Amino acid sequence: DWLIQGTVYLQCLGSGCNVYFDKDTLNLGEDIQILAAGRLGLKMTDADGKTETLLFRLDSLGDTAGAESRRTVSADKEVVVGGINADNTPNYENDPAASIGDYMLTANDPKKICTIRTDEIVQVDYWLYLEGCDDHCSNPVQSRDVTLVLGFEGQKAEE
Repeated sequence: DWLIQGTVYLQCLGSGCNVYFDKDTLNLGEDIQILAAGRLGLKMTDADGKTETLLFRLDSLGDTAGAESRRTVSADKEVVVGGINADNTPNYENDPAASIGDYMLTANDPKKICTIRTDEIVQVDYWLYLEGCDDHCSNPVQSRDVTLVLGFEGQKAEE
């Protein structure tokens, strides 16, 4: 298992803005196995202390068709949560991660990451990790190098 984590701060000067990923700056590498198995988590904390957490699949950042796949969970797009049930079977839930491509300003009808008020500073805690229950998370992905450059873009919001 591996994890990269850190914190960045975002601010919109002069007006409020909706925040999206910047397709030209965002870089999570080109390794198809990592893009297929990886997840990016963001926890945004605004000036009032309100938090929101988002999880993203990375597979829309490259062509992952050639990534090695091994079924480790009984159903597609599920993850194990909460350990083992009373009957010794894993507790499965749908993977909560969204496609990162849907949060790019260049997407059709893009989804915003967050809204920042005028001059407000928002703390963004991030973590990049491998989803162990993903079909692409097997031994070949665990010893890879990864690139991490976060890129955000703001678009003026109505306040």
